[in-house]
Amino acid sequence: MPPVDRSQVRAAGAAPGESRPPSREPILPFPQRQAKAIAPVPTRPALSAIHSETAAGLWLRHLVGEQAFEAAASAAARHGTRVHTELLAAGRLEPARYAQALAQALDVPCALHLEALHAPVAQSDAAAPITAWMGRAGTARAVIDATTHAPDIVAAHLARLRARGIACCLAPRSAIEQASESLARAARIDAAVNELRRTQPESSAASGWHTWQVLLPIMALGAAAGSIMVVPEAAVAGIGTVVALPFLAVTVLRLLALREIVRIRRKRRHERRALPAFALPRYSVLVPLFRESAVIPDLVAALGALDYPRTKLEVLLLIESVDLETQAALLKQRLPPHFKVIEVPDCAPRTKPKALNYALGFASGDLLVVYDAEDRPQPSQLRHAAEVFASAAADVGCVQARLNIYNPGQSWLSRQFTIEYSALFDAILPSLERHGLPIPLGGTSNHFRGIMQQAHLAKQFKNLAFLDLHNLQTRFAQIRGCRQ
Repeated sequence: MPPVDRSQVRAAGAAPGESRPPSREPILPFPQRQAKAIAPVPTRPALSAIHSETAAGLWLRHLVGEQAFEAAASAAARHGTRVHTELLAAGRLEPARYAQALAQALDVPCALHLEALHAPVAQSDAAAPITAWMGRAGTARAVIDATTHAPDIVAAHLARLRARGIACCLAPRSAIEQASESLARAARIDAAVNELRRTQPESSAASGWHTWQVLLPIMALGAAAGSIMVVPEAAVAGIGTVVALPFLAVTVLRLLALREIVRIRRKRRHERRALPAFALPRYSVLVPLFRESAVIPDLVAALGALDYPRTKLEVLLLIESVDLETQAALLKQRLPPHFKVIEVPDCAPRTKPKALNYALGFASGDLLVVYDAEDRPQPSQLRHAAEVFASAAADVGCVQARLNIYNPGQSWLSRQFTIEYSALFDAILPSLERHGLPIPLGGTSNHFRGIMQQAHLAKQFKNLAFLDLHNLQTRFAQIRGCRQ
């Protein structure tokens, strides 16, 4: 498969020290992110109506000033986005103040805190702004997402609702999501934990053992014991052969991997079509965290350095509601506008797969990647993965980045991990791919396509670091990267 950069992880033994166990009282809510520059809300609207792209551009120019608007317009032309998204992503507009200014220009109320949504948000048309409902029958008011779509699209949607006699107000998307999440939290966490067990019990480890799975090993042990008593020599030889077969398979696999290393210099490089910025898809980065306060500053810096348009990137940091240490560490960080903190309700099982399942409802990207707290992905990895998907067959649903240790010289143990990772990603996995054998996926640096439309990301009750994606019925591709 085509090359992609490595994500690098710290070796065991080099991780930060243990922290005190957290108490069970959550720290909420997280404060609003600080913007680089917040434009004041005009005392009078620049336009009485914003029903065209040109009018929206004039209003934005009036709102932020000539220099900021031109910089955002240039970025929007490169990335294939709209000017207001570039202003929000760059921190030149803070979402709440932007929603207020747009509401004033359109002569409609603005709600920054929503506590009375009476139905979960449902969006039937992706081209229209998200609309929630606040209040009860007879006094209901439509709450329109003011920040995701361009001002002229919001204005047109508002005009359609007003024409039907519906009272409306604007709100930042973050406020709508927070209110909707509070309303649907119980259903979401129940689906994250139990939906696979209810819909596909044969695929869930929570379903327990089948009868044949209990009887088979008992019968095998009984047959072996009986054979030893009746024909001891033949039984010992047969048992020895059966036990030796897995070791033989491992030996053959290692020999094939050795051949892969020998031919590595002359192996064909796979084609990868470079994508311009405007053709890049939206990307969601999911990072589950639990008692990871010591690595938060380095993690935020590494994810902030990813070379990908911020208007097409969202980073979701998943924290457990009882993890006060990680919450406190995040409160100290100045998170960029495209970072979001998702609080996962505390319930059993307290596992990484459950957190990922819960967070899927918040992800909006066309592509999705899972990172661990210790990962330090190369800045160009997302671009390379997007280019791999663009050049790959339509049935390729997952690509896996090559991993290696970034501190091999720190200790003897870290050097052993470096050898293990190098053997796995430079030899064993490429050999499995070349021979058409199943490729095991690790629990990090896996990039997915179409994951939103398919089943669960992981089996909830697997307390493992592996993602079992057989139910997704996709063909996996191993991304082979070059050393950087």
